[in-house]
Amino acid sequence: MSESSDRNCVVNHTLDWRHLIEEIAGPLPPHGEQDRWFARAARACGLSIRQVESLWRGECKMRQFYIGVKVLSAAEK
Repeated sequence: MSESSDRNCVVNHTLDWRHLIEEIAGPLPPHGEQDRWFARAARACGLSIRQVESLWRGECKMRQFYIGVKVLSAAEK
């Protein structure tokens, strides 16, 4: 590629939030035990349970960059 085409290249990277949350808290437990599982993931990330649930369900539009950074940091540990 030429230098000018490199500057115009857009990289689109989509993160699999479900996979990252499972890396943090383990596999999704059976129904009825999910509240504790979301709480464990939230504690590990330093987020609220609702924020983690929103990522899991695809409801969070990631307007706040820090949420993604915290999940990625916790998944690296």
